[in-house]
Amino acid sequence: MQPVIVRLDAKSAIDVGANAGCFPIKLASSGIPTVALESDPKTFGQQPPPCDETTWPTWR
Repeated sequence: MQPVIVRLDAKSAIDVGANAGCFPIKLASSGIPTVALESDPKTFGQQPPPCDETTWPTWR
């Protein structure tokens, strides 16, 4: 994810359909102001999966 953040020069982010919030947590921990939206109440307050880059798809 970091190469995409750098390439796009991201200054802020919004994640629509954030599920448990792994991406917005990672973005916010990188200092990028982030808003996460999720409409499925089953995911509210859940522990996100491990937010390490080994579990993410390859971003190009």
